[in-house]
Amino acid sequence: MTVKLSDIIDAITMANQDSFYFLDKETGIVEWVSDMAMTEEEQQEIYNRLDEHGFYRLPTQYEIRDYDIMEEFMDTLPGNMQERLSNTLCGHGAFQILGTSFCLN
Repeated sequence: MTVKLSDIIDAITMANQDSFYFLDKETGIVEWVSDMAMTEEEQQEIYNRLDEHGFYRLPTQYEIRDYDIMEEFMDTLPGNMQERLSNTLCGHGAFQILGTSFCLN
């Protein structure tokens, strides 16, 4: 299966509370389902096809927690490297909102 990364990125960026994106495991095609723009029949047709092939529901941009991903990676590092990365992530300027630094630990 070949998947276009740009399709995945677009889907994650465009998803909202009324529309969802799914990756068809067999075809690699990103399918869009919208509660607001589609009839129930149109939605069901897509769901049936996805159920037949298998699918992954793609997350929205609000469901991806970048800092958690960094922390999980950091936990896999040896002690010295883990400490250095931790200091970098929590150091001055690591995360800035309106000029104020903060650490998420």
